[in-house]
Amino acid sequence: MSEQSRSTTNDLNLRNILGMRVDPTSYSQVCEQVDKWSSERIGRYICVANVHMTMEAYDDPQYQQVVNQADLVTPDGMPLVWTLRKMGYKSQQRVYGPTLTEKVLHLASQQKISVGFFGSTDAVLEKLVQKVRQTYPDIEIGYVFSPPFKELTKSEDEEFINQINDSGIRVLFVGLGCPK
Repeated sequence: MSEQSRSTTNDLNLRNILGMRVDPTSYSQVCEQVDKWSSERIGRYICVANVHMTMEAYDDPQYQQVVNQADLVTPDGMPLVWTLRKMGYKSQQRVYGPTLTEKVLHLASQQKISVGFFGSTDAVLEKLVQKVRQTYPDIEIGYVFSPPFKELTKSEDEEFINQINDSGIRVLFVGLGCPK
């Protein structure tokens, strides 16, 4: 997505910290975007950034490019929040990944937005799905997958993409760790 098209779909101001984009945003703004984007059925992605991610992006230009091309990069780490405040966003608050996940799940449950989970292990995903269904009984979970702990082949990658697309989900939570 080009910078110009990003600015028309997301009017949040963009900030650069050590070469990595971080968006001044809030939980409500992110949830509003997720709600809007999920109805558009166009692939988009959000990165939840902390200091480790910032340093990985600083050290690896390819990784930095992936993060900088995200549709939204939230300030999860407090040093990122403090830096945004120094840049003039005095009221910037932390957009903490686990809290953001809960808020998006709540939104998905209310709006009947089908979600999926990709990452971790089968055992962790089983516990996660159980907890999510317990907390949000009306949630639609249309996809759950624990990928192998190895570099995926091109055909495996394509297979997983097809599975995700065929599942009908509109929000996918990816938990692979950084910099994966």
